[in-house]
Amino acid sequence: MTLAKATLKTADFKRIVIELRPEQRVRIGHDAPAHEAPVEPPDYDLGTVLPPEQLEDVAAEHATLTYRVGDFWIEPVDGHEVAIGQYEVVPGHAVRVVDGDNLSFGSAEFTFHILELGPDASPVARSSVEN
Repeated sequence: MTLAKATLKTADFKRIVIELRPEQRVRIGHDAPAHEAPVEPPDYDLGTVLPPEQLEDVAAEHATLTYRVGDFWIEPVDGHEVAIGQYEVVPGHAVRVVDGDNLSFGSAEFTFHILELGPDASPVARSSVEN
């Protein structure tokens, strides 16, 4: 089965590597503050690479990332703010992300890089392996 890998990289080169199989969806966010009701932590916690002060407006489950053969798609959860560059993603709609896109989850900012795609990937999303 095809495995795709991508990374979310901070401005100071800290990164989260994400591995997905076709049609697999993962959650991206930050653990809920202690005073809130317990929320299941996201599959990928942005708090592993960013300090708490940069995550104050990032929800426990902020967005989902899905790999569909050849492409990655991002979708905000429950109306949370997600942007690709200057374009704000409309809640309820998934938008394709490609190598080099700047993603914002609230005020947390990352650059999206594709590390590995299956042989059936679309040329516009294909990238070289990052060192």
